Amino acid sequence: MTQKQRILEYLNTHRSMTTLDARRELDIMHPGSRIQDLREDGNDIVMHRRVIDGHNNVGGGRRRIRNINPVKDFLLCVKI
Repeated sequence: MTQKQRILEYLNTHRSMTTLDARRELDIMHPGSRIQDLREDGNDIVMHRRVIDGHNNVGGGRRRIRNINPVKDFLLCVKI
């Protein structure tokens, strides 16, 4: 199964994915590149950044991650 197929299957199952999910669960180190490929293939996918406070990382207590959602699910979340 290709990286793009693994991402699509994960999104169909979980409706959302972070870059950390892609790295840890799917072993995809640069998910942004695969997301761009999926968009070029005609898939509507939205990425947005969020900040996690209180995360114990080397640079301080905040960490930025990206959430990846199919557009249809992202729009449903925005409407609610």
